[in-house]
Amino acid sequence: MPGLTLQDDEELGSFKLSYGYDAEKAPRLAQLRRRLRAEGLRAKLVLSHGMFLDVIPIRASPGQAIRFLGFKWNLPPERFLVAGDSGNDEEMLRGNTLGVVVGNFSPELRVLKDAPRVYFAEGCHADGLLEGIRHYSFFDAIRVPEEESGEQEAEA
Repeated sequence: MPGLTLQDDEELGSFKLSYGYDAEKAPRLAQLRRRLRAEGLRAKLVLSHGMFLDVIPIRASPGQAIRFLGFKWNLPPERFLVAGDSGNDEEMLRGNTLGVVVGNFSPELRVLKDAPRVYFAEGCHADGLLEGIRHYSFFDAIRVPEEESGEQEAEA
């Protein structure tokens, strides 16, 4: 397809195809999803940094992995801290986890600006993650935003 270039083998996996994505030449994501469905393929398309397109199984994602581990270890999702910087992290950050978007995030994560439990750090890379850990008091008495607002309303 025009605007899609298969990435090198080291970017591919048994359950992931990765393409370079040229937004000016490639079909829009909605068109690509329709094409996949028409071919009988159930897959998820994830755009990152506005220029990389991953095609993964419909039920595969970092967010699904976090939910699986929480179930396996009997840990509630609000006791997981997750961090991301690009579109492939969006689904994971949208859950009931404590999310941190690091300062060097790509534009596709702007949609999470007002999402509950998603903290936008000023620091980039590991500094942003450390800032998020401090924000949620993660190694102390974890501060969950909804629990705090509920406590504040009960006190009023």
